[in-house]
Amino acid sequence: MSSCDYENKRLPPIFWTEEETTILLNSFLRYGPNWYKIAERIPTRTLLQVRQKFYYINSKLNFPTSLHTSLEDIDFENVYKMLQDS
Repeated sequence: MSSCDYENKRLPPIFWTEEETTILLNSFLRYGPNWYKIAERIPTRTLLQVRQKFYYINSKLNFPTSLHTSLEDIDFENVYKMLQDS
């Protein structure tokens, strides 16, 4: 098998768990867009996956990007419900 054949094969999608999503959102509020630090907290995901997932969530929900946002201000149940519906 050549390297081109290998690169063209795609793995099936592995859906994000609620725990991974919670860590992502909490970490973003804590560290801002420091994707390296956030990815370190989610060892099951690559830096690229972490960044893409955040941008996907933000495009659907307009997630608060202010570092002054409190975790109490975020309705995580609503976040999960909206992500499942989309």
